[in-house]
Amino acid sequence: MRKNKKLAVVLAAGKGTRMRSELPKVLHKICGASMLELVLNTVNSAGFSRPLVVIPEANSNFSDDKDDCYDYVVQKEPLGTGHALLQAVSKNKDDCTNLLVLSGDNPLIRPNTLEVLEEHHVSELNVMTILTTEVSSDSDFGRIIRDSNGNIKKIIEFSEKNNDLKSIKEGNSGIYCFQMEWLREKLKKIETSSTGEIYLTDLVELAYQSNDKLGSLRVADPTETLGVNNRVQLNQATKILQNRIQKEWLMAGVSIEDPATVYIDVNAKIGEDTTLKPNTHINGTTFVGEKCEIGPNTIIQNSLIGNSCKVVYSVVNDSTIEEHVQIGPFSNVRGESYICRGVHIGTSVEVNRTHLGEKSMISHFAYLGDAEIGINVNIGAGTVTCNYDGKKKHKTLIMDHAFIGSGTMLIAPVTIGNNAITGAGAVVKEDVEPNATVVGVPAKVIK
Repeated sequence: MRKNKKLAVVLAAGKGTRMRSELPKVLHKICGASMLELVLNTVNSAGFSRPLVVIPEANSNFSDDKDDCYDYVVQKEPLGTGHALLQAVSKNKDDCTNLLVLSGDNPLIRPNTLEVLEEHHVSELNVMTILTTEVSSDSDFGRIIRDSNGNIKKIIEFSEKNNDLKSIKEGNSGIYCFQMEWLREKLKKIETSSTGEIYLTDLVELAYQSNDKLGSLRVADPTETLGVNNRVQLNQATKILQNRIQKEWLMAGVSIEDPATVYIDVNAKIGEDTTLKPNTHINGTTFVGEKCEIGPNTIIQNSLIGNSCKVVYSVVNDSTIEEHVQIGPFSNVRGESYICRGVHIGTSVEVNRTHLGEKSMISHFAYLGDAEIGINVNIGAGTVTCNYDGKKKHKTLIMDHAFIGSGTMLIAPVTIGNNAITGAGAVVKEDVEPNATVVGVPAKVIK
């Protein structure tokens, strides 16, 4: 291995008991992504490829399908941060010079901060470099203790009963760089605490006592180092990240009419000149094109929205919408539906697992499920594709230029031919030939 390879370890094995949840702390989500995912994305963006993650034993929530973006090692017993790092260092055999270490509950750290920390660590030839941060008097961060010459000599964990620490405004972020050779040697020398745990912060005293070169770097923005230990802090981190996301899209040419009520997930993308109206959610892996109007009161989830679309008071989930489509109000498009260019979906329409052809129209009060709709088809109010027979789902095919009258019941499987017409209230149980008109219950052809 190359000596200059950038290696990172993410500590993610903590129980997170203050979250009061069965879900591991680092897997709680912020703006559509878990804290661990956010940290891993940041680490990768900073140039640390395939980080090594320390995870707890026998936890199925850490799925192996993530193994394509990181390697992992299991900490079988929760014996502290020092013990967790020892597991990672023992497993890793890469011949690298330096190591970045951070926690999976630091979701707001930026790539540039990690890059600067690593560069500072290398240029100063430190054995250990600590990223420190400004803290308030009631912060639960460990405090940086310096000697009379300004050298760091220890880190003391914060306790509300220790009033002396409240005056210290420099805190430990829990993010470090180490010289790997030094780290391997010193980790074995950390003494076990009275609780049976091995604390990573004890390395500071070892370095100070050995007169090894110990350095620090103060982060410019203290919000980057916010650690999430409970749901209050999770909420704080969500607000900070949401503000960052919205600022990014505002600067990229997206209008957000009421930022306090708009929510954009971290993996969403939005085109220029699109307007997001109040109470709009752009969730998951969603792409919204240019010159769209989304909202108010609209949710777009894991979907693609083409240019110049308008979606109002509606939900679009796991679906693709081409250009110049109008949806809503009060409609629901879901189930990997595909809506072609120029389609109009009006009030209170549900579209599920359906392909809607170009320039087709469903003005209001209809259900289309498991259907293939051709181009320029008119679907009247109250139309229902009766796709479920109690055991199986069946397909409805409506060919180009067909006209489906109001209140038509289409009993699937059934095909409506090109240019065919169904009368209002028709119950169609059999295929309709092209150019035919059917009416009645059950529907019969008008000769």
